[in-house]
This record gives sequence, structure tokens and C-alpha cells, in this order.
Amino acid sequence: LFVLHKSSEGSLLQRNVRVFWSAAVVTCALLATRWKLRSLNLSEGEDYRAEWDATNEVLARFLYQQILKLKGFWIKLGQQLSVNIMMEPAFRLEFGKLQDKIPPMSVSDVKLTLVEEFGAEVASTIC
Repeated sequence: LFVLHKSSEGSLLQRNVRVFWSAAVVTCALLATRWKLRSLNLSEGEDYRAEWDATNEVLARFLYQQILKLKGFWIKLGQQLSVNIMMEPAFRLEFGKLQDKIPPMSVSDVKLTLVEEFGAEVASTIC
């Protein structure tokens, strides 16, 4: 996904690189875990589950940190995923921090973003 919001935190290119880099890190970690379990001939059991749980905990923390840096849309996505019962518990727990531990965005920043994205006329009808 390309970043949907332009930010003073960095250029669109920098934000897109962060998104794709994060996706690559997660993909590599998942593939490495799968390869490790196959090489150990583990396909079920306590050790199998423990390995996946450990991988998920590390990846959940990593993605949480990336979401905090990306802000905006990504925080909203993380909030939605935190209540999805299909997500692994480690991700729901880590992303749950996005529900109530994120400082609110100032009204002036919201207004500025609306003006930048939609123009002053549309922004004035919203706020």
C-alpha cells in the first residue's frame, strides 16, 4: 500500500520506503520461522507453538513501533486490527496500545491536514 497521507514527518517516498521495508522485515521473519520449524521437523506441539508465539511477539512490537512512526492511517489500521479476533493474541495485545495510549492529534494539525488535502473551502465545512 502506498501512504495515503502526506506528512511533515517525512516525504511520501520516505514513508513508502518505511512501509515496504516493514513489510519485507515481517515477511522475512515469518519465512525464517517457517524454515526453522521445517528444518527441526516440527509441525505441531508445544515447541512449535512456542516458536510461533515468540516470533509473533517480536513482530507485533516491531510493527507497533513502525505504526507509531507512520501515524495517521496506520494508527487507525492498527486500532482496527487490535479488535479483530482473527489476529494472533500478541498482535491484538500490542496494537491494543493504539486504542488508548496514543496522545490525541491537535485540532490545529487536523485542520491543517484537511486544508492541505481537500482545500480551504471543503475544510471550512467540516470544522
